[in-house]
Amino acid sequence: MLKQSILLPTVEKRVNAINEIRSTFRKFKNETNQEIIQQQLKKAHDKFGYLCMITPKRLHTETSQIDGKTQLVKIDGEWKDVNAIGEDDNLTKEEKATWSNWGRGNLDPDQVRKHEQLLKRQHFMDGPMKGYKPIYERNWMND
Repeated sequence: MLKQSILLPTVEKRVNAINEIRSTFRKFKNETNQEIIQQQLKKAHDKFGYLCMITPKRLHTETSQIDGKTQLVKIDGEWKDVNAIGEDDNLTKEEKATWSNWGRGNLDPDQVRKHEQLLKRQHFMDGPMKGYKPIYERNWMND
């Protein structure tokens, strides 16, 4: 349970969970009544299940995903680091789309290709939907 509680994303929840786990187990350390021990094991199992549901699989943050990688974009003739560009740089949505990756608003081309293959294989693009263009294929500047 302690290992799982370490993965909680916020510091407050992490510290509270660790303190609660330690204090509860220490409180019943010298207990000899089997019924009470079984009740505490059941409660611990339930809390562990809840911890597993609310914690992410891996401990990561926005910066740790990009560690070791540098992504540069050319803005106004000079190269800038993507992480150094803030919200106050007055960039339009179209300008940001040229350098944003899949996690920041664009669609992953591999996933789009796989999605289209599945639609064609299952004949969803035939019949009444024939000729329909998905949103990401439309010319949104002129439509």
